[in-house]
Amino acid sequence: MKPFTETTIFHWAGQLIGNSSRFIFNLSAITMVGVAYAFKLSTSPVLLGVFGLINPVFLTICVYRFIQELPKNLITGGISLGPFSGKRRRWMLLTDVSIIIALTVYIFLGPLNYFVFRALLMLLLPMMLLVGLRFLYIIYLVHQNNPTPDQEL
Repeated sequence: MKPFTETTIFHWAGQLIGNSSRFIFNLSAITMVGVAYAFKLSTSPVLLGVFGLINPVFLTICVYRFIQELPKNLITGGISLGPFSGKRRRWMLLTDVSIIIALTVYIFLGPLNYFVFRALLMLLLPMMLLVGLRFLYIIYLVHQNNPTPDQEL
């Protein structure tokens, strides 16, 4: 099995958020598309599919994969990553992806095509996932270069 740093997910995450300029560019793109879709400036189903389904699902998978790679006893800002381990992590990932898919389908079909749900799916969720992924990416790199004995950052 390849080390995590040689996996496709790590490479893609590095391309998305590997440095500050890429992170700001992707955050700006998500913000512009999210605002445009939330305020119905553009109601393209392609935007909903790419930025409302594929992007959040991909970012969610990346976040959970980075959490899996960090030590279970790592405490970050008073938050332990222990609850995100084992089968619980898989169920949480499946639940999160299912919620994203359900929201996308209901927005596309019309029952949840309101500003709050469009803004949540197209703006707030991708921004939070991108910021969270950047945070986990930095923690992973710091931990790989300088692991602390008590696993606290």
